[in-house]
Amino acid sequence: MMKISISQDADRLTTYLASRKDPIICDIETTSLTIGKGRILCIGFAPLRSKQVIVWIPKTDADIAKLRLSRGVFHNAHFDLRWLRHYGATVDCTWDTMLMAHLLDENAKVGLKNLGMRLLGYSDWTLGEISHLTRVNDALCQYVAKDVYVTRELMRYQQRQLKRHQPPGGSAEWVMTNIMIPAIRPLTQMEDNRLPIRMDRLSVVSAEITEQLQAIDHTLDASIPPREQWPDYLQKSTPKWGNTNWTRWWLFDHMGAPIVSRGKSSKHWPEGSPSLSQSALAKLTHPAAKLLRDRSTLHKLHTGFIVPLRDRSVDGRIPTSFRLTGTVTGRLSSASPAPDNPGINAQQIPRDPQIRTLFGDPTDLWIEADYSQLELRVAAVLANEPTMQRLFQEGVDIHTYIAQRLTGEKEVTKTQRTLAKGVNFGFLYGMQSKHFANYLQENYGLIISPTEAEEFRREYFRTFNRLPEWYRDQRRFAINHGCVVNAFGRVRHLPKVYSPDFWVQENAFRQAINSPVQSTGSDLMLVSLARLSGDLRLRRFGAKLITTVHDSVCLTAPRKHARKVAQIVKSTMEKADDLCETKFQLKADVTVSRFWGGDPLATY
Repeated sequence: MMKISISQDADRLTTYLASRKDPIICDIETTSLTIGKGRILCIGFAPLRSKQVIVWIPKTDADIAKLRLSRGVFHNAHFDLRWLRHYGATVDCTWDTMLMAHLLDENAKVGLKNLGMRLLGYSDWTLGEISHLTRVNDALCQYVAKDVYVTRELMRYQQRQLKRHQPPGGSAEWVMTNIMIPAIRPLTQMEDNRLPIRMDRLSVVSAEITEQLQAIDHTLDASIPPREQWPDYLQKSTPKWGNTNWTRWWLFDHMGAPIVSRGKSSKHWPEGSPSLSQSALAKLTHPAAKLLRDRSTLHKLHTGFIVPLRDRSVDGRIPTSFRLTGTVTGRLSSASPAPDNPGINAQQIPRDPQIRTLFGDPTDLWIEADYSQLELRVAAVLANEPTMQRLFQEGVDIHTYIAQRLTGEKEVTKTQRTLAKGVNFGFLYGMQSKHFANYLQENYGLIISPTEAEEFRREYFRTFNRLPEWYRDQRRFAINHGCVVNAFGRVRHLPKVYSPDFWVQENAFRQAINSPVQSTGSDLMLVSLARLSGDLRLRRFGAKLITTVHDSVCLTAPRKHARKVAQIVKSTMEKADDLCETKFQLKADVTVSRFWGGDPLATY
C-alpha cells in the first residue's frame, strides 16, 4: 500500500530529500507539454528503499528552484529534467525506467501505464485531461502518487531482470548510464535552440516550387483526353493528380505505361491496383511517369517542409523534438514537438539543396560534421573484414576502390562511384542480387541488368570475403540467444528468428546483421553529442547545437570562432569510440559555411 504525504513546505521537502541516501523517484505534472505554455502543478517523490510517497505542491516558481536531486529516477527524464532545470532546480538522473524498458525490450511499448499493467499487473490509473486544471485536487495527487509508486516498482523489476537475463556481451545498464542518459542534455539543447530559417530564401524557394508544380500540372492537364474516352467509372469524377484511380487510368491505360507492381485487388483493378508509389514510378522510363514522379517529389517538399517552415516558425526559428526510444535499432527519431508547439521532423529533412539551404543563422556561420562511411567502418571491425579494415587504415575511398574493381578502370566517373556506393550499402547487409537492381534504381537512379547485379554481388564478396562468415556468426548467435549485441552492449531482441514462417525468419536474420552496425553507429553519434554539449570551449566560443540527422550534427558559431569550433567537433567525433574496447578508425568530415549546404568556407 502507498503511504502518501501531501505537502507545500519547500524547506521541509528539500531537507528530507537531502537526508536520503537512496535514489529518489520523481515525476512532475504539468498543464502543457510545452515550457512557457503551461506550468508545473505538483511533483511526486518516492525514495527507492521506502514505502513512502510524497506529493509536493510548490507555492512559487522560486520554491522549485530550491530542489536538489543528485540521484533522481524518472520515467522519461528528457521531459522532467527539461522542465525542472528550466525553473532552476538542480537535478540529475541516474536511472530512467523508460530508457531501461526500451533497452530490455525495444519491440514493446514503453509508456508507464502500459508497463505497469503489462509487467506489474496494475489496473489502468489514467486520469482525464489536466490541462484545464488551475489548481491541484485530490484526484491529481492520487494520480501523481501512483505514477511514482509504479515507477519505483518498475525500477525494482528492471533491476531483477538485469540480474536474470543478459546475453553474452549485453550491458543494458551501462548503455543507459553512459550513452542514453548523457544524450538527454544535447537533445534538450537542440530542442531549445530550434532550427534557424532563412526566411527570405524560404519565400524564393516557395515561389520556385509553386511555379514548378504549376508547370507540371499545366502539362498534365493538357494531356487529358476528351471525356468520351474516359471509362464509365470515371465519368462523374474530376481529374485529380496523385494517388487516385483517375491517375492510374490515365498513366497505365491511356498513356500506356507498363505496370511494374500492384497492390490489393479492387473493383476496377481485380488483378491488383497498379502502384503509384515513388519506388514504382522510379522503375518506369515512360515520360508520363517521370512527370508524376517529379510532381510527387515537389508536392512532398512543399507540403512537408515549405508550408510548415512558413506557418510554424516563430522569430525565424522552428522547433523539433527528439526521442531516444523511437526506433528498435537505437537510432534517434524526431517529430513535431506538441499540438501547442508545432514544428518539423528533423530526421526527415531531405538532402535536397532546395530544402537544406533554407536553414542558416542570420549572424553565425553553419558547421556540419558528418561521419564518413560510418556504417562501413563499423561493419569492417565487427566482421573483422581484413580488406575493408586495410582500406580504411590507408585512407582509401572505399566507394572509389569498389568502382575500380567493378569496372577494371583506374579512373572512375561520378556515376561509377555512385554505382559502387550502391553496391557497398546494398550488399553489406546480405542483399540478394535479384533485389539489388531495384534497390539501385530506387535509391540511386541507376539501371542495371539482373546479370550485372549478380556479377557485382560476386565481385563484392570476392573482395570482402570475410563478410559471409560474419553473417553466419550473427545468425548462429541470434538462434542461440534470440538477440544480437552491438559494440557497446546494446541488445537487439529478435524473437522472430524462431518463426515457422521462412520469410519472417529471414527478415529477422537480416536484422541480426544490420542492427548491430546501425545501433553502434547511432551510439557513437550519441556519445559525440553528449561530449559536445558539455564542452566548455564550445560554450565559451558561443557555439550552439542545432540538429542531428543520422550520422551528422549541425551547429552554429560566431564567424570569428567557427573554425576553432569545427576543429573541436572533428576531434571529439573521431574519439567517440574510446568508450568501448573496439576502435573503428572514425573519420568526421566537417564543413563551415554560411548556411546548411552552402559553399564551404573551410573544411576539415
